[in-house]
Amino acid sequence: MALTTELGYDPVAKTFTKMQPVGGVVPPITQMHFPLCAVDTRRVRLVCLAATNDLWQYVFAANTWTQFAALGQSPVLDQTISAYASGRAANYDELQDAMLFSTSHGQGAPPDIRILQFGSGK
Repeated sequence: MALTTELGYDPVAKTFTKMQPVGGVVPPITQMHFPLCAVDTRRVRLVCLAATNDLWQYVFAANTWTQFAALGQSPVLDQTISAYASGRAANYDELQDAMLFSTSHGQGAPPDIRILQFGSGK
């Protein structure tokens, strides 16, 4: 099963339009309620964690989705991040050129933070 509705927003017309990515490739629907996504401003793309170590990127200019692998220490993004935990978040740090994932496991528990490094940072 795949993600079936992707919408683009035109702020001038104030309208949504159904997107049709090139090649029809879209990330699969996974066990996660919502994928964790953040905009990589250096590469002008949306990066999403769909499931454990299942990374996808949407390149805006090309209108394409592609799957890619996290390199380096494994597991970078294990089931701790992709599991049904409360307070899940993702953010892109342009200065460090990295995507940060965090999960809260309840009141009083420390957050679990993972870093996916894309480049060498500034």
